[in-house]
Amino acid sequence: MIVLAFDQATVTGWAVIDGGEVREFGVLDYRKMTPGARSSRFRLAIRDLTTHYSPTFVAYERPGYHKSLAASAVANGMAAIVELAAHEAGLLCVLVSPGSVKKRATGNGNAKKPEMVQAALGLERVSQCIAAASVRSGTRRELTPDEADAIWIGIWAS
Repeated sequence: MIVLAFDQATVTGWAVIDGGEVREFGVLDYRKMTPGARSSRFRLAIRDLTTHYSPTFVAYERPGYHKSLAASAVANGMAAIVELAAHEAGLLCVLVSPGSVKKRATGNGNAKKPEMVQAALGLERVSQCIAAASVRSGTRRELTPDEADAIWIGIWAS
């Protein structure tokens, strides 16, 4: 079973979990785009990822509560794009609660981003990918909180 997982926002983490193991992960950055461009590019990125990895289903984080209307609109819009793109690919979606993912990763349903990153770095495949990327680029590659969340969303869903 292959899970394509998203921690969707203007900076979106994604991960592919295959048989419960981390296969690949990355980040999509939409910070400097208009809402329409962001939506279009995200939909195309999901299409490309589903075509490349042939997931069994898609898992994504339930949008939470936000301090601003704009942040709420982005979170809910990005969730809708995940659902639309998955539907177009013929895939089912699994909606994941942030608290349940945090509890699975750290044992604490209120874990903060650094704790989620540390928990993901404790997974052997994640550490190997980060080390290999650092060697290839010649600079230290850090795991982003968005990637860490996507990894744990995928593990939780698998």
